[in-house]
Amino acid sequence: MITIRDAKLELERTIGTSIRTHLPQTIGYDVKVDIIEMDRKKRSDAPRDSWQPAMGEIRLRFVAPAPVPATPPVTAIHLNRGHSEVIDSLEDTDSGLDTFSPVEIRGQALSQTVIQERR
Repeated sequence: MITIRDAKLELERTIGTSIRTHLPQTIGYDVKVDIIEMDRKKRSDAPRDSWQPAMGEIRLRFVAPAPVPATPPVTAIHLNRGHSEVIDSLEDTDSGLDTFSPVEIRGQALSQTVIQERR
């Protein structure tokens, strides 16, 4: 059974190609088709033959592509440095972590500040 969804996809493909040929200003936009019946979108899983032109319409929309972010998303990875596999992995590399010593910062520990703020 061919559904409304199938019909929409085919219309978007064929009409989109034709529109871009005749209206070059639409290049770069996606053409979206809405199949309407009695002022509502027709269900996408309904059979294609259930739509009646006398009771509906086909609407075209032009959708701008989503902007590409200026910087790619960053993923933070937290290691359990006490886990044996992590220790083995870190020891295998010459990363200089064995010579790391923390820098002392004036003031109290962050945990103490959080506790005070909650009181």
